[in-house]
Amino acid sequence: MGTSKPDVVTVGAWASGDQPANCAGVVLPPYCFGPPAWIVWGGTSLSAPATAAILALVENAWLNTTGSALFNQYAKVLLTGSSDNTHYDPEVMGHGLTNALRAVESASFRDGLAAYHFTAAGVAPEWMAGNYRGTSYPSFTNLLSPGDTSTDTFAVENHNIGSPKSVLVSDWELRKIGTDSWSITTKNANESAPDFLRPDYLIDLTGLVPAGTNLLKATVNFPLAQLDPDGNYVANSRWRVLLYDWLDYNGDGKFWTDTNGNGAVNVGEMNASAGTEIQRFTYGYPTGTNIEAFVHDPLARIHNGLLLGIQHRTVSSLVPSTSLTVTVDYYQAVDAPWLTESASNLSLGPGGTGSLGVTVSLPANQPYGILSGAVMLTDAGSGAETLIPVVVQVAATGTSFSFGGNASSTAFLDNNRMFGGADWTWRAEAGDWRFFYTDVPNATAVYPGENLLVHTWWSNVPTDLDTLIFGPTSDPFSLLAPSIWGPYSLSTMGASSNQLIDAGRWRFNTVTGRAEEWVTAPLSTGLHAIGLHNVLNAGTGPSDLFNGEVGTFAVAPTPWTVVTSNATGKGMFNANSSLSLSGLSVRSFGVSAPIFESNLTIVNGDVYTETFSASNAGLIDIAIGESFPQGMDIDLYLYRWNGATYSLVASSAGSTAFEEVRLTMPQSGDYLILVDGYSVPAGTGKFDMGKLIIQGTQLIPTNVPGSGIPSGTNAHFNVTWNFAGTLPGFYIGIMFVGPTGAPAVEVDALFALFDANPPVILSTTPTDGSSTNDASARIMVSYVDPQISAGIVDAMIAVDGTDFSFFGTFNETTLLWSLPFSFSEGAHTVTVQVFDGAGFSANVTWRFTVDTMAPSLSLTSPDYALTRIATTNVSGTTEVGATVTVNGATTGVNPTTGAFSRTILLGEGPNTITVVARDVAGNTAQVTRSVNLDTTPPILTLTVPAAGSRVLTNVVHVAGTTEADATVTVDGISASMASGGDFSVDIV
Repeated sequence: MGTSKPDVVTVGAWASGDQPANCAGVVLPPYCFGPPAWIVWGGTSLSAPATAAILALVENAWLNTTGSALFNQYAKVLLTGSSDNTHYDPEVMGHGLTNALRAVESASFRDGLAAYHFTAAGVAPEWMAGNYRGTSYPSFTNLLSPGDTSTDTFAVENHNIGSPKSVLVSDWELRKIGTDSWSITTKNANESAPDFLRPDYLIDLTGLVPAGTNLLKATVNFPLAQLDPDGNYVANSRWRVLLYDWLDYNGDGKFWTDTNGNGAVNVGEMNASAGTEIQRFTYGYPTGTNIEAFVHDPLARIHNGLLLGIQHRTVSSLVPSTSLTVTVDYYQAVDAPWLTESASNLSLGPGGTGSLGVTVSLPANQPYGILSGAVMLTDAGSGAETLIPVVVQVAATGTSFSFGGNASSTAFLDNNRMFGGADWTWRAEAGDWRFFYTDVPNATAVYPGENLLVHTWWSNVPTDLDTLIFGPTSDPFSLLAPSIWGPYSLSTMGASSNQLIDAGRWRFNTVTGRAEEWVTAPLSTGLHAIGLHNVLNAGTGPSDLFNGEVGTFAVAPTPWTVVTSNATGKGMFNANSSLSLSGLSVRSFGVSAPIFESNLTIVNGDVYTETFSASNAGLIDIAIGESFPQGMDIDLYLYRWNGATYSLVASSAGSTAFEEVRLTMPQSGDYLILVDGYSVPAGTGKFDMGKLIIQGTQLIPTNVPGSGIPSGTNAHFNVTWNFAGTLPGFYIGIMFVGPTGAPAVEVDALFALFDANPPVILSTTPTDGSSTNDASARIMVSYVDPQISAGIVDAMIAVDGTDFSFFGTFNETTLLWSLPFSFSEGAHTVTVQVFDGAGFSANVTWRFTVDTMAPSLSLTSPDYALTRIATTNVSGTTEVGATVTVNGATTGVNPTTGAFSRTILLGEGPNTITVVARDVAGNTAQVTRSVNLDTTPPILTLTVPAAGSRVLTNVVHVAGTTEADATVTVDGISASMASGGDFSVDIV
């Protein structure tokens, strides 16, 4: 990282060539048959072999001239020294455009210049200025701090062994010297059908290009909503930008006539002659919102004019009109003030070598980021130019600095702006990048849980600048040759959430949901790099100004490791940042257990799928790999159900069988894992899959500060857990902690849960010491395995010393037991023992009595059926221990004799007295008595003797009537009673 690349550029668009006749024109099995035996190809597939072919010519020329083989590093010196300066930035073109003729002339010592300096790895034609902690490494980032100076010496060779050379020495960097812009509102209705050979819109740049322009950059941008109107990350409307050289062959002064005045270049408006008058310099055609095209040295290369063309590459009815912004920037190669040379002219004898010192001097206020320029060696005789690219990584020291934000910068490689560049049909790395370095001294105190905190912000949503933090990582190359490869490598230690869909399509995602990102990585001493990647662009302008600040953020403890047998508890945390924060955000998820599946089957050309649901998830991490070496290439895709279909949300499609997708704080929903058997050499293969889906609400943040937190101040918060019903085992939770609205720091929560408590018996039925009249032999025991429970795995029951466990059933809370026959009368003893999965047990022994016999009950009072007294005493005896009710009212029972007595009030007329005795088993006995209360005197009528009559004997006969059943006495003598109530008696 941080080196000067590329080395050279070679034409990559386009060429035709031969291919094997049996492998042409086939996209389906058997893949190889028939004509045509030619192909058109481009890109690095063309430029790389073309460069190799030029190197072959160089090698052959050297061998023919010297009779010896050419050392590979020196072959690079010859190739780069003979490349043509096309005035792109050296970080874009390297030494320039390869020139086979110049390279062969140099290799055969006919002409040319070669320049190089010595490194620990040999010779190199470019310079990465500076060093790392006092040592310059050929393949490790060298740094310079603001105010630093670095010098190196280059050998400059004259490869004309027959003539001397005068070499002019200068340097340059690209700076913007002007800008033009236009706004164009297009209408599909005005455009003709797309034609690759005809632009849909033309802008005449002739006369606008400033004198001295060495590089012209044309940008066409339009809103993301007009690329993807339905928001499904599929491009509906696409555009190209083109730059043309116009040669007015027919001399009519016209390259296009807008016949209908609609502003669009329609069919027939460029006549046959005009159609051949424009020759394309280049074109940009990424699928995205920001499209760029460049032309170098335009004023020196055009004929009658310079035209900018725009083509509607893909037309959609969903986007009937598009708002295009066209921006043309003009750059000039000007003296680099930070770059000086020891001489402005070198005189080299035939085949001679000179020495040139090159110095980089940075001002004390030099902003952080990359500086790129070139030392230019010009052959005063031929004008041929040889470049020495110079790259400087202006680095910070420590963990506190800021970057970006300079809106007035005119640099080509602008350390303050991102220019889009994403391509939805290309690769994940497509899109603009910026890098910023810092070296954390070894003396820096690094505390447990301390992170490097990177805060970035920009202007527009949904522009998305992902942040990646690279840190020191051991690697085998540095162990073998540290003088070349440096002390270690750098690898990704922290990054924005990976929202790659596929190819170059990325979903918008920041931790804030706004045009602002916070990312952290574990802090360590040594070199760190901060990479910004423009994965998505709003299309609202040709670039986005960004700002960044770096500090530290610590959460302790990190990770949070808990070994516990308690189902509930609390963790206490401290957060501390070197940046002032408006407050804290803490989000927690889980816990969940990781899942590992082995020896899954995959078939070549087929897919393997699984589904799962995620709710309140903090992490979805899916990884696959070969079960054993098989040479497979299998790819991993993750989809989410959107209500109508599964839509792709993440993918990993490298060239091996080891792939991983990782989403933090993903949307809730139903997900599908798809493994594609892209290449399974054996036809059928085996792979393993690891799944960590952290979801749930068992971790709850509390006491989170919601107001301002000064820099360097500890902020306290708690996280509680509740694992009720969770089995023992290893579980993982995850927390995200950070500034308000931006919980960026990942804190892993690792829980080892174990069962340290035996079950607890809660109740038994029948209860201890009880009696029951139910002889059906049913027993129930309730229990709980408290805190973290391994689960109830067994229960045993013995009745009167005999194991009857076979007849019982149990679950996590209850044992139910019954026999197919009844208990016998009398006392019984039961022992129950309950076992949990951790080996703990609890037991209980109790006794109860089966009694199905009714208690004795005798009633001694009342012993009459009729009374005129309104109260009566109800008394008797029953079984000792029984309870008695008289007409439902509880009556005391003598605990020794069983006697009871209760006085009750009678009502006029018949009264039923019910006495119930209930023993402790619930058996009952009942006695009923009826007593009639009569308090009304009977009616008495005397018929004989008549009133006032005189009797003649001393025996008088007395007779009359009264109530039936009444008794009558006359002077104390009982009268005889007839059934009707008549009575009579003789008295003396």
